[in-house]
Amino acid sequence: MTARLRTSLILLALFFAAWLPRVIALDAFVTVDERKWLTRSANYTYALSQGDLASTYQHEHPGVTVMWAGALGILQRFPDYAQHAPGYFGWNDEQLEPWLQQASAVTPLDLLVAGRWWIVLSISILLAVTFIALRRLLGEALAGLAVLFVAWSPFAVALSRQLHPDGLAATLIFASLVFLLAWLHGGRQWRHLVSAGILLGLAGLTKAPAIVLVPVGMLLVAIEIWRERRDRSAPVDDDAPKALSRPPAWRALAGGYVIWVAIAGATAVVLWPALWVDLPGVVGKILEASSQYTSADRNPNFFLGQVTTDPGPWFYPIAYYFRITPATLFGEIAALVAFARGWWPFTQPRVRRTAPGLLLFGLSFLAAMSLLAAKFDRYLLPALMAFDVLAMLGWAAVAAAAMRFVRRRQHDSASATRLPAQAGPWVVGAVVIALAVAPLHALFTVQHFPYYFTYYNPLAGGSRTAPQVLFVGWGEGLDQVASWLNTQEDAHNKRAVAWYAPGPLSYYFKGSAVDVLNGSRLPWLDADYVVLYANQIQRAIPSAQAVDYLLGKPVAHTVSAGGLELARVYDLRAIVADAFATGRPPAPVPVAAAWPAWQVKQLATWDNVQAGQVLPVQMLLEGQLGASRKASLRLTSDDGTLVAQRDVPLTDTVIAQLFVPPDATPGGYHLSVLIYDDETLDPVPDVNGQIEVPLTSIQVAV
Repeated sequence: MTARLRTSLILLALFFAAWLPRVIALDAFVTVDERKWLTRSANYTYALSQGDLASTYQHEHPGVTVMWAGALGILQRFPDYAQHAPGYFGWNDEQLEPWLQQASAVTPLDLLVAGRWWIVLSISILLAVTFIALRRLLGEALAGLAVLFVAWSPFAVALSRQLHPDGLAATLIFASLVFLLAWLHGGRQWRHLVSAGILLGLAGLTKAPAIVLVPVGMLLVAIEIWRERRDRSAPVDDDAPKALSRPPAWRALAGGYVIWVAIAGATAVVLWPALWVDLPGVVGKILEASSQYTSADRNPNFFLGQVTTDPGPWFYPIAYYFRITPATLFGEIAALVAFARGWWPFTQPRVRRTAPGLLLFGLSFLAAMSLLAAKFDRYLLPALMAFDVLAMLGWAAVAAAAMRFVRRRQHDSASATRLPAQAGPWVVGAVVIALAVAPLHALFTVQHFPYYFTYYNPLAGGSRTAPQVLFVGWGEGLDQVASWLNTQEDAHNKRAVAWYAPGPLSYYFKGSAVDVLNGSRLPWLDADYVVLYANQIQRAIPSAQAVDYLLGKPVAHTVSAGGLELARVYDLRAIVADAFATGRPPAPVPVAAAWPAWQVKQLATWDNVQAGQVLPVQMLLEGQLGASRKASLRLTSDDGTLVAQRDVPLTDTVIAQLFVPPDATPGGYHLSVLIYDDETLDPVPDVNGQIEVPLTSIQVAV
C-alpha cells in the first residue's frame, strides 16, 4: 500500500467517524438561535442575488460561513428562492416562516435541516483534515487517535449539528491552531502555514473570538524564537553535527507569523463581499458590537443556583468540568504526570513542544472568554478540543507504561521496557480506544442521542447536579412538547404560551406558539396551554410569581431526556376552571354605562380578587344589541397595563370569566368594556363618545 493511499484511507475513516454521529436525525429539535441564522442566510442569499454586497453583513459575529451553509441549504431545497423572495426579512421576529408557508411547500424545518447538513459536512471534513497537521506533531497513530477523541466528545458533537456559529468556529480555530503548531514544530513547511492562515480567516468570518488565536500565535512564535536562541547559545561539542551553525531563525519565524496573519486577513476580505465595499465600516460595526459583550448581558444567566447577568471568573472552569467526559479528566491528569516524568510519548521532541502549545491556547482562550459578561458553556469548545488532544496523550502514556510493565513481568527482560518502533503506537492506540475512548468518552455520546446537550459529566453529578449549577436546555425537548400538543383535539386552533416559542416550538407545533419575554407577564389571554422550560424555571422567566404559581398546579405532560426534566406542559383551561371554583357569589354593583341603542342594566362581579383566580363578570343589558356585536371585558392596572381580557358575544346577559394572572401586581384595577363589530372590528362608542367604557374598580391581592 502506498503512503498516499494509506493517508487517503485514514482520512476517509476519520471523516465517517466524525460525520455519522452528527448527521443522523438532524431534524430532531431546533435550538433557540437557529431561526435567526436561517433568516440571516435567506437575507444573505437575497443580497448576493441582487448584487447588494453591503447587505451580506447581517450580524457582528459575523457568521459568514454559517450563512454560506444556510444559503446552500436554501438553494438545495428552494432553488428559486431569490426570485420569489419579497426582500429582506427581520430576524428578531418570525417573518420568514409565515411567508414560506404562503409562498412555497417548503417548511422552515426543511431549510434548517438542509443548512445543518452543510455545517456537519464542513466540520467532519475539517476534523479529518486536522489529522494531516497532527501527524507531523504526534505521529500517525496518535494523530488518528487525537481526531477520534475530539470528534466523539459529546459536547463537540452537540454543538456541531446546528446552523449556528459556535461549533463551526471552534473547529476552524482548532484546525488553524494545529496547523500553526505543525508549521512551528513539524518542519516549517509552507503548506502548513498557508493552511493555518486560511483556516484562521475562515474562523474569523465565523465568529469574532477567533481573534484570540492571533496573540496566542504571537506568543507561541516568541517562545519558539526564545527556545532556538537558547539552543544556539548552549555549548556545542566539536564532534557534534553543525546544524546549529545555520543562520538565526527568528526572522523566518517572525516573518512566518506575519504571513499567517496576512493570509487570514486576505481570506476574510476575499470571501466576504461586505468587506469589498466598506471594510472600515464593517470592521467598526463588529468591534463596536463585540465591545458590548463585556457588559452585563441583557438576558439573565444561571450559575451556582443564582440568577445573574455575569457568572464571574469561576464559570468556565466549572462549566468545563461539567462538559468533559471521565476519559478527558483522567487523561489530562495522566498527561501532566507523564509530561513531568518524561514518559513516552512526551519523550518525543515534537510532542513535548506541542503539548504546552495546546495548553497555552486553551488557558488563554478561557481567560479571554472570562472577560465577557455573556458566558455560556458553548463558548469554551475551542479550549475543550485542544485539551482533548492532551487527554489523549495522557492515555497513550498510561497505556504504553502499562504495556511495558506487563512485558517486564512476562519476559523479565530489560529490552521489553521499550515499545517496538513500528507496531507500538498502533497497539497503544487500540488499547486507548478499548479502555478509554469507547467506554468513558464515546459511549456517553451514544447514550444521549439525539439530545447530546443533555450530557453532563457523571463525575460532577451529571444531570442530577447540573440544573442546580448551570443553565440547562437550549431547545431540546420542545419538539416532543409539540408532538404531544399536536395530538390534542383541534390542535390547529390551539395557542401555547412558551419560552423559546419561535423556532424550537413553532417549527413543530401545528397551532399558534406564543413567545414569552423576560420581565413581562405571560400572555395568558386566550391561551390554551402554558409550557415551562428548564432554564425558564431556573431563571424565573417571566416572573417568579408566574413560575411558582404554575409549579404548584397539576402538570398535563412532562418531557425528560438524559436524566433531565426539560419541559412541563400545563392545561391553562383546566387551571382556569379550578381557579373559578368558589362559593362566593358575585355582588351586583351599580354602573352608569349606556350606548345609543342599549345600556347596562346591572353588573355583578367581585370588588376584590386574588392573583391567580378567576374574576366572574355578569352584565345585564337592554335595548337593540345587534347580532354581530361583541363585548371585550378588560382588567387594566392604574398605569394602563392590560392583565386580563375576555371577548364574548353581546347578548342580553353577558357572562365572562377573567383569569387574573398570578404575577399581577397587587393594587387597584379598572374593569372596563369595549363593544365592537365582530365583522369589521370597528369599535362602537358610548353616548359620551368613549371607546373603552369604565364599569367598576377591582382590588387585586396576592
